[in-house]
Amino acid sequence: LLPEDIESISVLKDAASAAIYGARAAFGVILITTKTGRSDKIQVDYNNSFTWKRPSILPEKSSDPYIYLKTKNIAVLNTPWSGGHVASDERLEWARQKSDNPSLDPVRLNPLDDTQWEYMGNKDWTSYFIDKITFSTSHQVAVSGKTDKTTFYVSGGYDRENGVLSKIVENDLYERYNMRVKGTYDVSSWFTLSNNTSYVSTQRLKPGYFWSSDMAMFYNLAPQDHDLNPDGTWANNAAGRLMARLNDGGEDLRKYDRIQSTFGGELNLFKKLLKINANYSFVKGVEDYNWFETKYLIGFGPNDVREEGNSRAYRTFAADFYSVLDVFGTLNWMSNRHQFTSILGFNQEYSRYNWLLAERKGLVSTKLPTVALATGEMNVNESFTDWAIRGLFYRLNYIFDNKYIVEFNGRYDGSSRFPKDKRFGFFPSFSLAWRVGSEPFFDPLREVVSDFKVRASYGSLGNQLVSEYGYIPSMTPGLGGYLIDGRRQLTVSSPPLVSANYTWETVTSQNIGLDLGFFNNKLTFVGDLYRRDTKGMLVPGKELPGV
Repeated sequence: LLPEDIESISVLKDAASAAIYGARAAFGVILITTKTGRSDKIQVDYNNSFTWKRPSILPEKSSDPYIYLKTKNIAVLNTPWSGGHVASDERLEWARQKSDNPSLDPVRLNPLDDTQWEYMGNKDWTSYFIDKITFSTSHQVAVSGKTDKTTFYVSGGYDRENGVLSKIVENDLYERYNMRVKGTYDVSSWFTLSNNTSYVSTQRLKPGYFWSSDMAMFYNLAPQDHDLNPDGTWANNAAGRLMARLNDGGEDLRKYDRIQSTFGGELNLFKKLLKINANYSFVKGVEDYNWFETKYLIGFGPNDVREEGNSRAYRTFAADFYSVLDVFGTLNWMSNRHQFTSILGFNQEYSRYNWLLAERKGLVSTKLPTVALATGEMNVNESFTDWAIRGLFYRLNYIFDNKYIVEFNGRYDGSSRFPKDKRFGFFPSFSLAWRVGSEPFFDPLREVVSDFKVRASYGSLGNQLVSEYGYIPSMTPGLGGYLIDGRRQLTVSSPPLVSANYTWETVTSQNIGLDLGFFNNKLTFVGDLYRRDTKGMLVPGKELPGV
């Protein structure tokens, strides 16, 4: 969801206000409203940004090889148990010369073995890898408008951000494409159709060997290291190997496509006394993750180039699907000083997730790094999960004289995450409010205090965010620790015990709140005091001793 598409955001924290929003609202609700067409004229909005970023603070490290080697020698001599290597006097002298004259060649043949390269650089590797100016850009365009019967809002955008290593390697970037189409159509004066559809496509590309630990390697590289040999091969030291891994060690590409759509219908009957809404939404996402490692070449000497690293192809494919159906009716009735609102509705949600993995070592070709073109042992895995909830909900709201408010809410929900005889639970709540600022005795203060309301609520919500199949005693397969005929054997572990009371967690909330507005609500204050109590919390049971 893009910030440019957001109309408003509100947060429901207490149980009474969150109870109507579904079985997944145990810890509150965030309501986000997207923009729609409001003007009779077509309105076009375009936003863009161009950003150049550079780290503001980096560790200060000496790039002087002479200072580094002298300091390292002292550390090694004071900690002989560490097994560190002490630089020779000849190497120290070379480092001193390099320190005095940084233009000296950083690579030479080893005086003791002229078949091997030897290095004496003077580089601050942290600055070399990280202290770069990287570029990112964002472009968003939106077209909106309305007619007598329709409203529409169409937006699209493109984002690109170059990674911190984009000046070192080509494959370090993030891209995103997005689109949203939203509209309403008044079929008649009492029937309205609506749709809100969005699509997002992202991809993250980075070197195949680039992990979070490599960031620490930037700081640990020694200044006397060098990355390239005179013959163009990668150097036989930590800096050369890191550059080889980043440039020639493979690629990591993660793509994700997601479409979300909500279809809605609204009936207004009996002069809008009764309103019936039906909404169906679905979200479908597909993630394609392709990671491969390839071996790289390290030059030990002029005629000594060796292959290092691993080669493998690793591919995962994941698909997720989520749908929700809401049907509810709203009855509004007003008479003089009385205002009554009631809501009765049905809610159903379903979610499914599939994941498939295939991995194989020993790539035949670095040009086509796929599982099919590999010769090593194959690892294949798959998982599937799904869950569903179904329930009824209600709300009764009564306001007297626009000052005294009482409201009752409740849900009766069932979840597939629990046994059949424990799947359903009832979770009621109520709230009270008094608009003190509307009382006659408050008139002398109204020029300063424009709004004054006190609130209180008490309610319960059900939490079912546990394992999809935790209520089923499951035997987990795996490989045992013993070898038979040279192979680890397939084993199955005994299932854990499942509580006979495996059912909903009940989250009870008590809330006292105060709303204040000053100077015609130009300055507002909202304060809340909460107490939350969770009963029947679902946690792993104690492991019983073997008998």
